[in-house]
Order: sequence, then C-alpha cells, then structure tokens
Amino acid sequence: MAEIVEIADRVSVLRDGRYVDTSCRPVIESDLVERMTGRSAQSLYQHTSRTPGEEVLRVEKLNTALLREVSVTVRRGEVVGIAGLIGCGKSDIGRALFGLEPSTSQGVNLAGSPVHPKRPSQMLRHGLVYYPADRRREGIVSMRAARETMTMGAHRAGGLTGFGVVRGKQEHALCEKVAASLDMRPRDLERPIRSYSGGNQQKAVLARGMLHNADVHVFDEPTVGIDVGAKADVYRLLGDYTDSGCGVIVISSDLTELVGVSDRIYVIAEGRVTAHLSGREITADSVGRAMFGLPAHTTSTCDSHSRTKETVS
Repeated sequence: MAEIVEIADRVSVLRDGRYVDTSCRPVIESDLVERMTGRSAQSLYQHTSRTPGEEVLRVEKLNTALLREVSVTVRRGEVVGIAGLIGCGKSDIGRALFGLEPSTSQGVNLAGSPVHPKRPSQMLRHGLVYYPADRRREGIVSMRAARETMTMGAHRAGGLTGFGVVRGKQEHALCEKVAASLDMRPRDLERPIRSYSGGNQQKAVLARGMLHNADVHVFDEPTVGIDVGAKADVYRLLGDYTDSGCGVIVISSDLTELVGVSDRIYVIAEGRVTAHLSGREITADSVGRAMFGLPAHTTSTCDSHSRTKETVS
C-alpha cells in the first residue's frame, strides 16, 4: 500500500473480481482501503475497548536460544501484541509455547494448570493453538486439497473421526461451513491449496484453529503476504476469539497492525522485554522506540487521541 501511494500516477481498484474505479494522484491510502474492502478504513482493525477476564496464560522467565527471561501474561478477552525487529526473538515465544522450540522457564500456567511445553500435540490438548509465520513451509501441504489443510491435525478435535476413520461427509460439511464464515474463495475445497491466493491459504490455516476448543490462540505474523481484504477477515476472527473469552497473542513486525488490534503490547529487543504498554501508551512511536531499546515515553493527551488515525495513515 505504501508503495502504491508513493509511486503510482493512477490506481485501479478491483474487488471480488470486479472493477470498482480508477483514481489519479494524489492517492490516499484510507480511500483505497475503503474501495478495496467495501468498508471504512477506520473499521479495518475493529479494535474495541474490552474488559478482560481472568488470567488464562502466565509465562515466567522464558528462555530460548534467543530469549532471556521473558515474562508474559494474557487474560481472557484481550489481544496481547508482541512487537520487535526481525531476529529479536519474538517468534520464539509462540514456537516455545507450542513445543516447537527448546526452552526453559520458571513456569508456564495455562487456564489455571501448570504445563511444560514439549510437543504441539500436548499443547493442543491443553488448549493452546499456534499459527505459524511461514504458512507455505509449516502451515499447508501444497499439493493436497484445501479441505485437508483445513482439518489437518484437527479431526479428533472437530469430531470428524469414528473408530479411527475420517467421516468424509461430516468433514466436507464442516469445512464448507467454516469456509463460508471465513469468506474463502473459491469455495471448491477439493482444489489443491497451492492454487489459492496467499490470503485464502492463510484462511485455510486459520480454519484448523477454529476446530479446536482452545483457550489461547497464538498468531505469528498472521497477515504477512496477504491483501487488505483478507487482513480485515483475519482481524475479525481475532475479535471473535476475544469476544468468546479466549486469550489472543499476535506476534508481528507490522507496527500499524499491532497498534490497531492490541489491548497490551510487549516489546522485544535483543531477546528481552524492553517495554510493556497498554491503553494510551500504545502508539507507533512508543512501540518503535522500544524496538530499538530506547525508553518508550508515555504519550501526551493529544497523542492518545491519534491511535485510531495512526493505524490507517
């Protein structure tokens, strides 16, 4: 989007396979978003003030090859952002919690019970779902049908097996229902997942999480490489999870995204938490400063009113 605004002389917009209109310079990003998605730019992130519930996840002094004594808490009904530069170790948080990365900690408490993350299957049983940053390498099997990507590893959780055999009709019906709720296109779920756009591949990965009755959903770079319309659908899903009482972690390199969706933000720099921001403290400036290890200053009253505007400008 930034490149289009900067270099384009004329911009033509398509939505749902149809031509919308063409505009000339100056190109305004918020106007483009509205024409591309059919909704206002201000509603893209759909961040609403919530009253979080009880604590659903507590991580004390997590250590990995990159992280040093990182502590994080998540409550029901809130989105917790994890910000940081590429290579700072922020993705290790999600991978370690899901048992994909060797780690040590002083303690991980999930939904009131202590757990020791060792394997993804174990963490799924405990109610934690992780969505990987690299969907092509870790989220999909490119030559298989979209339907199989949507249910891979979730047959039992979705009630799709009987006597060790997948119930094909139930699987197909459930996938159709989930695909409709995520607005996956095209709706031919027997097509190879590689023939879908990046945004629809990501929706197929997200579908698996919807089949699990999870307390915590951990998203690692959930909107990288997808268009703004698919982003809006992802953000809507985040809101659905928090509205239903789940805890959500969003790990992202996109400052605008994190400022737009998060109730609280932990900032990671060189493997350590350099800031913990909430409410009016959350601005692109304060998060950006902390990403470089600088003090994240408290925003002024004037700055606090610019959060919504900042996320779409």
